[in-house]
Amino acid sequence: MTNGNTADGTPIQLYECRFTTGQYWKIEGNGRIRNWRSDKCLDVQFGDAFPGATVQNYHCADRGGVNLAQRWSVRPF
Repeated sequence: MTNGNTADGTPIQLYECRFTTGQYWKIEGNGRIRNWRSDKCLDVQFGDAFPGATVQNYHCADRGGVNLAQRWSVRPF
């Protein structure tokens, strides 16, 4: 997370590994990716799935909530 900020809307940036908790993410069975430090999810800002969209740290849609901006999958090449 940018500058280790854990607030909603904090942009996610690629950075060299420093082995800090802000760089640890866990993949959940429901397709979400949750940050260990903030306990928030990897989220596409405004749900806009287009090249160049901002990926951010955002509170997770829990307890049956559906937020497609927080659902991730891996596809083989």
